[in-house]
Amino acid sequence: MFSPDATLQSLQNWAMDIHYRRSGAGLRMVRETLDGLLPGIAFSRIDRKQKKVLFSTPDGIVRLDQLSDGYQNVAAWCGDLVYRVTELNPDYKNPLQARGLILIDEIDLHLHPIWQRQLREYINQKFPNLQILATTHSPLTAQQCGEGELFSLQRRDEGSPVLIPFRATPRS
Repeated sequence: MFSPDATLQSLQNWAMDIHYRRSGAGLRMVRETLDGLLPGIAFSRIDRKQKKVLFSTPDGIVRLDQLSDGYQNVAAWCGDLVYRVTELNPDYKNPLQARGLILIDEIDLHLHPIWQRQLREYINQKFPNLQILATTHSPLTAQQCGEGELFSLQRRDEGSPVLIPFRATPRS
């Protein structure tokens, strides 16, 4: 989103909308998108009466807004991504197989260190056909990159930033 006014589509609204418009197929799409999205948490159901998306956690069933900020952030951009794919391609059978390029600033913002280490693998499994350019300040997230996947932006003198490839294997 390059517009300063751009906003993420609400995961709650998207899930309710796709569930109502596509019935059983819509619910399967919501489940496929959200299942495995967050470690230790699984999509439970949509509560039509409260109009809420519910998740099963070790502490019981909770609403999306009761999850941690990090979980809510990742759920928000993943939900927004799938929403946009389904809106632009209504006949697309599996939005998780979409091809494209997305940019994510501070992909690991508010995430627990354990999940910072798992995020790259999760994204590659969930969205195998997407190329994702993401920024991070976390060495835990950077360590998950393979050879040729990690770059640093450095400012030289007073000039523009320069993209510098990380020469070593980040995982070492």
